Order: sequence, then structure tokens, then C-alpha cells
Amino acid sequence: MSLLAQLDQRIRHHGGLIVSCQPVPGSPLDNPAIVAAMALAAEQAGAVALRIEGLANLQAVRP
Repeated sequence: MSLLAQLDQRIRHHGGLIVSCQPVPGSPLDNPAIVAAMALAAEQAGAVALRIEGLANLQAVRP
């Protein structure tokens, strides 16, 4: 099963919120460490999936 199919199944089964952690380029939040902190906070608050943009941000979120 593909990753997208797994996410879709999880969302359908559990319901919930998909959180987008994608800061505006050049903004004060445009930093992989900050994106990782936002993603962790969203996960701890119950997000069922995250949207992360950019390889550096993804690597910070999933070390």
C-alpha cells in the first residue's frame, strides 16, 4: 500500500486534522528547526498527518 493510501486510510478511520507546516519563504519561521518544532506541536495536539515542504524541512522533522 502506498504512503498516500496509508494516510488516506488513517484519516478515514480516525478522522482528524492534517496540519500544514509550510512557512512563507524568507519569513521569520522559515527555518528547519522551527518547522520541526511546529510539526512536533501539531503531532502532540493530535494531528493525524503533516504537510511539510522542502527537503531540509522534511529532514528536520524526520531525522
